[in-house]
Amino acid sequence: MIKVKNIKYSVLVAFAACMLISCGNKSNKQTSTITPDNDGTPIMEFDKRLHNFGEIKAGEEISFSFRFENQGDADLRIDSLKIDCGCLTVDYPKESITENDFSYVDVLFNSSGERGRTLKQIIVYSNGSKEPITLNIVADIDNPMFKF
Repeated sequence: MIKVKNIKYSVLVAFAACMLISCGNKSNKQTSTITPDNDGTPIMEFDKRLHNFGEIKAGEEISFSFRFENQGDADLRIDSLKIDCGCLTVDYPKESITENDFSYVDVLFNSSGERGRTLKQIIVYSNGSKEPITLNIVADIDNPMFKF
């Protein structure tokens, strides 16, 4: 015979698991279809790859722009982005970035439903690197719904 206490515990664990994985299931990939303009080697270099928003309240929408430069000798293009959460909205240049020019990957983070120390990632695929570049945002989110 199943005890009521065990059922309540199981329901609580299942709810917590759903809350923890719900954001990760909203993967999104954005794609650009620009073709290369010239020969050479583009090099994508970000000023920084981690931004810490610090302490925020749940429900806040905050943004940050990751600045990058093409330090190569050919046009740089972002082929696609992969974000690990539906809580992120990302905008990036669809046109090529010429050598020694710069642009931004703009990130908007909606902290609704989040709590505690949170790490979100944006993976950038470009012709300026063989491996994708990972950008990270971190925030400490105060969510009164999760205080006991």
